[in-house]
Amino acid sequence: AILRARLPLILAVIVIVTGASFGYSSLQPKVYQAEATLVVGQSLSSVNPDYTALLASQSLSTTYATVATTRPLLQNVIESLGLPGTTDDLARRVSASAAIGSTILTITAQDGDPARAAAIANALANQLIAASPAVQGRQTGVQKFVDADLQATQAQIQAAQAEANTLGGLTTRTAVQNARLATLQAELTSLQGTYATLLGFSSSGSANLLSSIQPAVAPAGPISPRPLLNALLAIVLGLLLAASVVFLLAYLDDTVQTPEAVEELTGLPTLGTVLRMA
Repeated sequence: AILRARLPLILAVIVIVTGASFGYSSLQPKVYQAEATLVVGQSLSSVNPDYTALLASQSLSTTYATVATTRPLLQNVIESLGLPGTTDDLARRVSASAAIGSTILTITAQDGDPARAAAIANALANQLIAASPAVQGRQTGVQKFVDADLQATQAQIQAAQAEANTLGGLTTRTAVQNARLATLQAELTSLQGTYATLLGFSSSGSANLLSSIQPAVAPAGPISPRPLLNALLAIVLGLLLAASVVFLLAYLDDTVQTPEAVEELTGLPTLGTVLRMA
């Protein structure tokens, strides 16, 4: 009964609050968000991942998340993209997170332009990947040298193995061919040992290897503002506010408005009622 009596006031409050919320939200600048996803280690590409390396990668992912928002990397992003503002301004618009127990690292960037938001996320991811050799304490030149030796040794093993297979498939061999086959077998043993050593040295940093698995793309829509969602929330809040005001006014109202209330207050019966003619 109280709510029905104050229904016009309730509706007015809801309309005013909802309209103000929708109008304010519509006037706010749009913010777009883009995400780039990185992975630490080689657990995704390894057939039999090393459990110790996997744990190390999970621990290092949080370190990379912290390094991603450091001032030098942010400054490199600003210079590479020609962004306005300082590193402090950019730091408020980017973030990096790594879930506990996961090797996945997510870099998030927000901007008023969707394409620029994606560019910032990708640039920061690239800067972090470029800094990863420094993070893991290994120089880039050393890693490239090891990788080149691995490829060269692998090619030598394949060539020697192919020649040994050809000689081994002969039904009859000359003394020279037998000597060559023995030489190839000894050479294969030495090359395989060298390859295993280089592979072990290269994979020693695999737990700390950082690579991109999903670059950021320009988002289709903004994450804020959301006028319709804010309007719906305003309807609920306006209803609660109006109901609170109505019940408060009813609680503070001490006027006697019904014959029953007169009888209850005075303890006397009602003799008559005086009507008000409009």
